[in-house]
Amino acid sequence: RVILEDGSTGLLSNNQFVQNSWVECLESTMQFTNNIVTDCMDNAITFDNYTDDSFIHNNIFLRNIAVCYVLPDQENPTINASYNCFDDTLVYHTRNCTFVEEDNIVGISPLFEDEIDFRLREESPCINAGHPDEAYNDVDGSRNDMGIYGGQFGEEYVYPPGLSIRPEDVELPQAYSLGALYPNPFNSTQTIDFAVPRASDVRFEVFNLNGQLVFERGGRYPAGYHSFSWDGKNLATGLYVVQATLGKQRFVQKALLLK
Repeated sequence: RVILEDGSTGLLSNNQFVQNSWVECLESTMQFTNNIVTDCMDNAITFDNYTDDSFIHNNIFLRNIAVCYVLPDQENPTINASYNCFDDTLVYHTRNCTFVEEDNIVGISPLFEDEIDFRLREESPCINAGHPDEAYNDVDGSRNDMGIYGGQFGEEYVYPPGLSIRPEDVELPQAYSLGALYPNPFNSTQTIDFAVPRASDVRFEVFNLNGQLVFERGGRYPAGYHSFSWDGKNLATGLYVVQATLGKQRFVQKALLLK
């Protein structure tokens, strides 16, 4: 557990946070870059009244319940969480902010060598996908690799060989689509499947019957079939409207939460 508080400043770089580790930034400045956060069952990172110099870049988040941005009381706050990989991880934040999330990789495996070796395989989407500013370059001078081996404090290595699957062998969807929500009705978590035929910006919003937004998620996804789960455990029993914007197309379905 790492806590920054009372106006402190911290650079957290090239660390591995696993199995219920967590990081809190309370009225402080935290620069969180080139880390790996895996298998955390509650808010893996929490920002509360952070300074505008705080940022989250070049990290890989895998199988986490939540990354939480609790925003400050100041007007027009901004949090910069760009150039990260979020796979099987819920990200949420309040809406009274400018949320910068450029070129994140969402819902795609980082393709580690294995569960304990966090080197990136040669076909990983996280290679040369970190922040393009030269200040974040890898030790060999190339563009930043996301994860613990990237950046100026990282380590040069030979990428392990990948799987022998050529891109042309993978069948891609021909159109945007939103699959049936399942389970539906649901008790706590529900899975959403969707497909995009080309790299696209997507946004999911869930509203209650009063029109209040209760969940949102967005990012840029590569062409392919994707899925994620959203958590309704803190919501009341009832009917909810799930709205998906895939590229320029919009889809709407209803979800029934029963407790």
